[in-house]
Amino acid sequence: MKETTLQLCRVKAFFCLKQRYAILLLLLGILKMAQAQAGTNPPQDSSLLTINLFNAPLEKAFAIIKQQTPYRIIYDNSLLKNANPVTVNVNKEPLQKVLSLLFRSQPFDYRIIEQSIILTPKNSKPVTPGKEASNVIAPASDTLITGVVLADSSLMPLAGATVQLKGSKISVITGNNGKFSIRIPQSDATLVISYIGYSTKNIPVNGNLQFPLNVLLKEMPKEMEEVIIMNTGYEALPKERATGSFAQVDNKLLNQQVGVNIIDRLKGVASSVLFEKKNDGPSFTIRGLSTINGPKEPLIILDNYPYEGDINNINPNDIENITILKDAAAASIWGTRAGNGVVVITTKKGKFNQPLKVEFNTNFIVTQKPDLFYLPLMSSPEYIDVEQMLFNNGFYNSQINSPYHSALSPAVEVFLKKRQGIFSEQEALSKLSDLKSVDIRNEYKKYFYRNAMNQQYALNLRGGNDNITYLLSGGYDRGVSNLDAPHSRINLRSENTYRPVKGLLLNFGLLYTNSSSKSGKPGYGDVTIGAKPIPYLSFADATGNPLAIAKTYRQSFIDTAGGGKLLDWNYYPLEEYKYNTSETSLTDLLGKLGLNYRIIPGIDIDIKYQYQKQQTTATTLASLQSYYTRDLINTYSELNYSTGNIKYGIPLGGILGKSISTVEAQNIRGQINFNRKFGNHEVTSLIGSEIRQIKTNTDHLSAFGYDPDILTTEIVDAANPYRNFVTGSYDYLNSGGVSFSAKTNRFVSFFGNTSYIFKERYILTGSVRKDASNLFGKATNDKWTPLWSVGARWNISNEPFFKCKLLPELKLRATYGYSGNVDQSKSAVTVMAFSGNADYTNLPYGVVTQYRNSELRWERVGMFNLGVDFSLRNKVLSGSLEYYRKKGVDLFGPSPIDYTAGLGYFSIIKNVADMKASGFDLSLISNNISNHIFRWSTNFLLSYNLAKTDKYYLGTGISSSSFVNSGNSITPIPGQPLYTLISYQSPGLNTQGNPQGMLNKQLSTDYYAIANDTSRSNLSYSGTSVPKCFGSIINNFSWQGLSVSINISYKLSYYFRRPFLSYDRLFNNGIGHREFTDCWKHTGDELITNVPALVYPNNSQRDIFYGMSQVTVEKGDHIRLQYINVSYNLPENILKKCRLKDFQLYLNASNIGILWRANKKDIDPDLPNGLPLQKSYAVGIRSNF
Repeated sequence: MKETTLQLCRVKAFFCLKQRYAILLLLLGILKMAQAQAGTNPPQDSSLLTINLFNAPLEKAFAIIKQQTPYRIIYDNSLLKNANPVTVNVNKEPLQKVLSLLFRSQPFDYRIIEQSIILTPKNSKPVTPGKEASNVIAPASDTLITGVVLADSSLMPLAGATVQLKGSKISVITGNNGKFSIRIPQSDATLVISYIGYSTKNIPVNGNLQFPLNVLLKEMPKEMEEVIIMNTGYEALPKERATGSFAQVDNKLLNQQVGVNIIDRLKGVASSVLFEKKNDGPSFTIRGLSTINGPKEPLIILDNYPYEGDINNINPNDIENITILKDAAAASIWGTRAGNGVVVITTKKGKFNQPLKVEFNTNFIVTQKPDLFYLPLMSSPEYIDVEQMLFNNGFYNSQINSPYHSALSPAVEVFLKKRQGIFSEQEALSKLSDLKSVDIRNEYKKYFYRNAMNQQYALNLRGGNDNITYLLSGGYDRGVSNLDAPHSRINLRSENTYRPVKGLLLNFGLLYTNSSSKSGKPGYGDVTIGAKPIPYLSFADATGNPLAIAKTYRQSFIDTAGGGKLLDWNYYPLEEYKYNTSETSLTDLLGKLGLNYRIIPGIDIDIKYQYQKQQTTATTLASLQSYYTRDLINTYSELNYSTGNIKYGIPLGGILGKSISTVEAQNIRGQINFNRKFGNHEVTSLIGSEIRQIKTNTDHLSAFGYDPDILTTEIVDAANPYRNFVTGSYDYLNSGGVSFSAKTNRFVSFFGNTSYIFKERYILTGSVRKDASNLFGKATNDKWTPLWSVGARWNISNEPFFKCKLLPELKLRATYGYSGNVDQSKSAVTVMAFSGNADYTNLPYGVVTQYRNSELRWERVGMFNLGVDFSLRNKVLSGSLEYYRKKGVDLFGPSPIDYTAGLGYFSIIKNVADMKASGFDLSLISNNISNHIFRWSTNFLLSYNLAKTDKYYLGTGISSSSFVNSGNSITPIPGQPLYTLISYQSPGLNTQGNPQGMLNKQLSTDYYAIANDTSRSNLSYSGTSVPKCFGSIINNFSWQGLSVSINISYKLSYYFRRPFLSYDRLFNNGIGHREFTDCWKHTGDELITNVPALVYPNNSQRDIFYGMSQVTVEKGDHIRLQYINVSYNLPENILKKCRLKDFQLYLNASNIGILWRANKKDIDPDLPNGLPLQKSYAVGIRSNF
């Protein structure tokens, strides 16, 4: 093939691409011109390294290179099986020289492509790079073959490709121009051309071939393996050497979602992480719960230290990766706060000898209005019909005749005026017809709800030279919620590492966050009449003018009260939110210092200090124009009707509330690190200690008569009672004032960790930690708690006897150990809270909030983990399977106490409860299709977890009503799941439309007796209300520069209690349910419905029984389309012209909807009692240059 022909092919390919991307080039025009004016050239590689290793594994050197340079190491595991240990002592030497030293005695070579170091097999007969085929002279008996190896997609030469005679050891490698020449002893043979990352090609040699050969290799589908570093917060170790259970989510996977909360980006992408909302639970769990009454939140680590601030402070665009520590060996190093799992967040950092890298990301997110019609409400006509029935039965007579003038709904007012003769029959019917035509959900949608919007901007600059690394990043987020509440966040971060002398590293970091949020409009259910959410209210008249709502008192009373002397007592929903506002501002400052000094090769000391202070200021202001303030002032106004003078108990002016909460945390840690290799033996250890202190303070101020213009307040007379204008009674007034609270927690810890490796096949690990706190005990053994773990790993595929080509990677690991849990709200000593002055005595008073309990100690969690890691040939399928069992012991629970102790109750909290759990995690990655045109890979995550109560004191004579539940809180019954869903047995309705239960194994409608039965034989155990099985399937498709990721998540094998009709709540609280349409009406309906008949007067015990019966339990199994992410990367030739390293346009859709659900009620099991998650759509740009 002539050189001119090759060049012509490149030109044609270029113009084809140019034509294809012309539109995108126009969009980049401005950026291109700006960079052209700058006149900068791409920086050349100047990486200098300092490495001091003695007889260390090659992977250790890889980790240092990755830390000190922008290069990554990519290799196939099979190449490292025979890697030799390395001894290197260099200071500020070029990368090429260091690599030459590292690879001089290795049985394989390397090649550098851009910023990747790729390991390649060693060839037997390399050709001198650049040597032309015509210069090679072969003996007459041999066949001389020449040619060039090119990439099929770009026609670029592939330097370092292997050309081998099949069935022999004769081989050469291509030169820098991709050319080769090889002599073979016979003419009838086959050449095998291979190149890492590309498909191997076989070419038969026969008389029909024309030389030089033009060999085009197609890119292979599989991703070459990169050195994965797992960060525990105390050390960074290669995944290949870890015995514990880790899961890592890298930056690429995090960027498939665009939320502003970094933890939310773990949804559906992290193994064993479950997001499930419970009344007493955390926002997410790792391998389920490990406690019953203790803290349930996983520990959050940000760059090596616990993060004590608001997780919303963290800018997701600053994050490099997140590591989940799941078992004892991985998490026990964190001691008493690791029992619920650990999330280690690692931020982006600069590297030594890294050219300046600029990253920019911006996106715009739109979230739809919530679907209010998802709420299972009664229709307005049905609701008014029920009100009519209640009115006819005298239900409202007490309100109508009350001297307190309690507010009535508009329909009841119509009924009353018709009865009083004010309205005729026709007028009443007309007004009721108007009311029945109104659905308040339309009013909310029209006047209060909107599409939420959010904008994100992030800029990151990082790099480094021989002695300094640097990073400077900034982020700005702003938006408005669905209720028009504005919010914003500013993040600034700086991170620098200095190397002033050989062996010494100094680190300085600073993170600043400032965020603010303000209140918006009222949401569904906030506008009420007499605390009832009436479903047919209108907020504005036909011309859009705000309408008054009789919120607390009847309109007839408001119109005449005080003879016009009082403040306007009307409530206008369209105006109130403007004058009754709240605002929250947060400032967080985190600073850290670090020192690392290498004493001798293999031993270094590491000292770190971190200081964090977060201050949150929450301000509420109900101005004089607000209904809240006007109502309170009017209520305690004393009117002299003869003079017209008014004495105000509550001063005229606004009502101000301000709360300032401060969290101040300090951490200091010192540790010694050791790493040495002796022949086939390698030992890595660390030992250290840390001290941590957390101080929290909350100051609260409330004031009356506030004038925002001159910043003054007035004093409320709290010593004398004031007459209530409505009731006529005398009340003592709240004078406001200030309150203070403070808490200090201190922890001291000693820790150690070690690992032993023999022949890269057998790995043993162990860790120990001992924590002490000022919270517990008079006994030293209660103040301190030892926690430990041990682990082992067997790299079976590294064994000489293991020669399975189908399964080139097989590793077995096992761990066991203990981590802990600490409840900082509990103490071994008596705790009192002083709450200012008593109302009647005006003297200070205090309350005992916790009695002395010197026997309290730490909760502990033991876990056994067994795992296997595997990979099929060519990474067609790879993954891991883990089985675990854990047991929480010494958990907080009630213990009976002698009633004569005088505490006022019959039990006290002690370490007397236990729980246990078991489960498995399966993670699979498959490469389904991969070629130079199209790729399709799948990530499959499956987790199973079931946690049960093992030991818990329930007391004696406990009635059945104490056990039935909604599944939203833990019900600790030994042998049952923690979140067991318990109901009354019910075979359905009887012929009168009443729900039936079981009492003494007989059908019964004696609901009081059923509720108070202590045998529990009338109960039904549905199972757990937390999914036992959950996970996701992520399919990734790519075609040229276009990539599509689709995440489908699932939750299986659990139950939930659906919303239900309660006549008691309907009558007294105004809360109806659409299943009212299906309620029993006639004999025979019991065969087609389970909804009880409407009866009056209502039996509240009957309502409770029906709502807590098994007929309101539904299966929660469902499959959800979590998100779709579409991105397009500009091709390399356009990027080079624009002087960009990367430019990506991406689109994202999240919370798209449920694909399948087991329940037939069309209920979202994740939010059975609330509004479903709204769909969000985002468009953004991500660029590096």
